[in-house]
Amino acid sequence: MSATCNAICIVLTVLSWKGVASQYDSSYAFVDVKNAATNQHERFCVNYEQFKTNTNLPTTVEDATAVKMSWWGSEDGNTNVCKTETRPNMAGTVVPLNYRLENSSGPCAYPFQKQGAWRGAFQYQVDQLTQHNVSTGLFLLRRGYNFFTNWHDFLFSDFYDPDLNHSSIPLFFTYNHTLFDDMLKLSSPGQSGADLEMRFYRPPSHVFDASMLIIWILAVFSITMGGYWSGRRKISLHSKERKYLVDQEKQTSVVSQSTTTTTMDDSEGTADVERLRRTSGPRQQQPPQPATTPVNCCTIIVMLIVIVGVLMLGYYFRFVMVYIFNVLLVVGGTFAMFGCLAALVGPIPCGRCRVCKSINDLTQSVFKREVFHWDCCQQRPMWRSVFLFLLSASVTITWFIIRNNAYAFILLDIINVCLCIHVIKGLRFPSLK
Repeated sequence: MSATCNAICIVLTVLSWKGVASQYDSSYAFVDVKNAATNQHERFCVNYEQFKTNTNLPTTVEDATAVKMSWWGSEDGNTNVCKTETRPNMAGTVVPLNYRLENSSGPCAYPFQKQGAWRGAFQYQVDQLTQHNVSTGLFLLRRGYNFFTNWHDFLFSDFYDPDLNHSSIPLFFTYNHTLFDDMLKLSSPGQSGADLEMRFYRPPSHVFDASMLIIWILAVFSITMGGYWSGRRKISLHSKERKYLVDQEKQTSVVSQSTTTTTMDDSEGTADVERLRRTSGPRQQQPPQPATTPVNCCTIIVMLIVIVGVLMLGYYFRFVMVYIFNVLLVVGGTFAMFGCLAALVGPIPCGRCRVCKSINDLTQSVFKREVFHWDCCQQRPMWRSVFLFLLSASVTITWFIIRNNAYAFILLDIINVCLCIHVIKGLRFPSLK
């Protein structure tokens, strides 16, 4: 039954993927920036404004037309449409402009100050580019800029400006720092971008999205491994319960025999019984704790309410909650990765020797008392456990430091997979429904 459900889900997912020939599935596109003198070039990601209506972008960099870069008003570094003192000569070039007009932009921004959210300002800038025969418009956003109330400027997969009514030239978006820190780095000294050529293109959409396949594999792997681990813990719990019951029966029988067959006096017999009870140890007197937590509909509803509440907090307090989420991910990911790695190396015999002190020994020497009352803090850890914990912490902290890097998502995926497996292994669903 489960195999049939999986097959149906796969078929429906594949059918839902479509290589759209008449419409792009996102506003992402590429720009190849090349230094015409040194032939040094680099590719950057941009967002295409007309991705819903105009899908005639070249599909390869070879097919794209090279367009020279120039500055607004022929003034080096000028991206303010209101700032121009001479008749600009920008025909057939790509001109970068600030996406947002502000009060400090100049006289041309004054008519839009009285309108809510500066409506019409973007159309005005596009019209100015068109009037000066500009070939392509490249609009610059300041990442995270608080433009209007709770609106912050971020680029995403289907970003575009719906305020645009019409445009006869292609328009693209990128971040301000991408142009000045990365693109202009390719320009020769003293040129200020005059020797740069830009080629805008967008590869065609594929029928089969490899990224969706990777996400599906990660999800199936996490659920499978978490379910397998949960089942193993459940089997181990049953075996411990049976062993506990057998030990209890043996202890009861031994105690009863010692009380009925003893030839000692009453005091000696009582001492013998107490000795037998003590030698059984306190750990045998306590039943094993459940390995998994049952999950019912009420639990799922509460979890959904908590998740929705957290998402709402993230929406209204974005910058604060982002750092909180990242810190929680580092802490939770460290323990989750440590648990997964400890389970993998569990059967390996090496590294089982223990360190000289436990955590409570350290707190006893510093605070003169035991701070933690968990078993893991009272016992001396094994050397390999210390190594695995430090390794897990180093991976999560490394991700936190380089989280803005383009390839930081690889570490993030590893951390999230460990988190999913570690959470699922502690849950037990009564049925598939």
